[in-house]
Amino acid sequence: MRQFFPANPEAPIANRILETASHHHISLADHYAWLRADNWQEAMREPEKLPDEIKAYLKAENSYYETAMADTIGLQETLIKEMRGRIKEDDTSVPVKDGDFLYTWKYVEGGEHPIRVRTDLEGGSEETLLDVNKEAEGQAYFEVGYVGENPSQTMLAWSCDTSGSEYYRLKFRNIGETNDSGEEIADVGSVAWANDQTIFYTRVDENHRPSKVFRHTLGTKPEEDKLVYEETDPRFYCGVGRSRSGQYVFIATGMNDQDEVHFIPTDTPLAEPTLIQERQDGLEYSVEHQGDNFLILTNADNATDFKL
Repeated sequence: MRQFFPANPEAPIANRILETASHHHISLADHYAWLRADNWQEAMREPEKLPDEIKAYLKAENSYYETAMADTIGLQETLIKEMRGRIKEDDTSVPVKDGDFLYTWKYVEGGEHPIRVRTDLEGGSEETLLDVNKEAEGQAYFEVGYVGENPSQTMLAWSCDTSGSEYYRLKFRNIGETNDSGEEIADVGSVAWANDQTIFYTRVDENHRPSKVFRHTLGTKPEEDKLVYEETDPRFYCGVGRSRSGQYVFIATGMNDQDEVHFIPTDTPLAEPTLIQERQDGLEYSVEHQGDNFLILTNADNATDFKL
């Protein structure tokens, strides 16, 4: 049957407002600089704070898209069904042993997000720790970040972004419960547990660079958290991670061709970070722990493909 589609709408045209800037003795002309909001960092968190003229233009672009693509809605749904039909939706990750449990990520048919589950080593009934599908209900956007259990396997720490800004909020939940404790930390990047009620985390700055490492004790106020490490060189990013042995938290900072790693024993989380090897031009390395040794993978001594 012949179909009649609405005429293509007119695309919005952005105003041309000339602005000039000089960089490295070169003069640049930009007619669309007004579309770059001066408060873009604030608007990343709260889009409604975009300047009215930028907000109006973006809404016009979205309206144009919806009108222009209206006649393809049926085709879009068909394509989605075709793609989903070729994906194994009810899938699980390989179980990972941690303590007395096996931890797995599971996907269910029709679900958009994973589910964190565990079983004991005796093959008992499956326990759901975090159903991201339920957490995402009612949210226009939802992305889970870090998910990790404390060493005693009684507490879950997890983070999420609900705006698409990539600013993640860290939350805590007693395993076996369905609600969080109410304790939250904003703007969190990487996370690592110590061996007690202590957790280390990085916080991103206004440029979205993870530059500071804090130590938090469960039950205390985040504003009282102790600054453990700060990366002042804007070329470097820092992160935290727990060694596979569980005996150390590593603070790793680096850029394209330089690395520097500190460590803190997980049994003594109040200890000051200890430097393994200071940064040098062109020196790259990463660290793991085994037995009485740190295992260091490095490009030192011209090891182009790295050496141990």
